[in-house]
Amino acid sequence: MGRPMATHLVNAGFTVNVYDVRDAAMESLVKAGVRAVASPQQVAERSEIVIVMVVDDQQAKDVVAGTRGLLEGAQVGTVILLCSSLRPSIVRDLHAIAQPKGVDVVDAPGTGGERGAIEGKLTFLVGGSESAYRRIGPVLQPLGQEVVHVGPAGAGQVAKTVHNVLLWAELAATREALQFAARLGVGTDAVRRALASCPANNWALADWEDTDNIPWAGKDLSSAMTIAEEVGASMPVAALVRELLKGWHRPELPGAPLAR
Repeated sequence: MGRPMATHLVNAGFTVNVYDVRDAAMESLVKAGVRAVASPQQVAERSEIVIVMVVDDQQAKDVVAGTRGLLEGAQVGTVILLCSSLRPSIVRDLHAIAQPKGVDVVDAPGTGGERGAIEGKLTFLVGGSESAYRRIGPVLQPLGQEVVHVGPAGAGQVAKTVHNVLLWAELAATREALQFAARLGVGTDAVRRALASCPANNWALADWEDTDNIPWAGKDLSSAMTIAEEVGASMPVAALVRELLKGWHRPELPGAPLAR
């Protein structure tokens, strides 16, 4: 997701400094007009607003607070945007570490996945101060269709975790329902066409052909269960969905592809 996001920012006229652990990833972005640097520290030294798009909590901590990390190069007034799906407690910890340095850590996880990033149609769920929210708006505008301020640092991740639980529950329920229809002799496309304008329609039903590769469902749901344990919340549906989606693959169900 970071590659198309960086490209959109270049096309919008921003000066974009990029660091990635993979040289090949940076080489392709240099061709698109970004400036490659040698570390997260150098990104922060040359940037007023920094977007972090990584895989998990540990990578976020390393990039922000690790050796040659962002906080070693950030100036007073720098805003660090955490756009990955992370635990709220990680965001709050990094926010607390950064505050004495005059740096604002804001969580702004994006919804819409890789396709949303490529098309510039992400929705960002922001947790942070009102002043930081106002500053990041112009930077996020080329990347998405909506930027929503949820609350203080960590609140965006709470909203994103809720989103993930609902999203993957829809996928699990949709697979089961389509298999049920197929067993009863009604093809997938016929069911999808019939439900297109019904209350039960959802993203998985509408975009069934695009549900082949979703390896992050297990990660998202495992993170949700970890967060639930931290606060003593009961999440039996999320736990069941995590089991149902283990080793996910989209089943081949009857019905020719719909015209799109």
